[in-house]
Amino acid sequence: MDNTALIDLPIASLGLSKSFVERSLLMGFGTLRQAIEKGPQRLLEDENFSYHWLAELSSFLEEKGLLEHLQPLPGAGR
Repeated sequence: MDNTALIDLPIASLGLSKSFVERSLLMGFGTLRQAIEKGPQRLLEDENFSYHWLAELSSFLEEKGLLEHLQPLPGAGR
């Protein structure tokens, strides 16, 4: 499977921690794409955000070679 396809799978199926899955649901994300599309700045502003959650997301994306997807686009104003 192309690793890019991972961002469209249900978060609960990715082998991430139970707390990551639960916090993702609190933030309204069923897939990593939904989190990524929100953008880093808006993620930080979410009342259910935690740095532990972001660290796990970043580690997972880095491990899969997908970390660049979390970066805001230049001039996107996120």
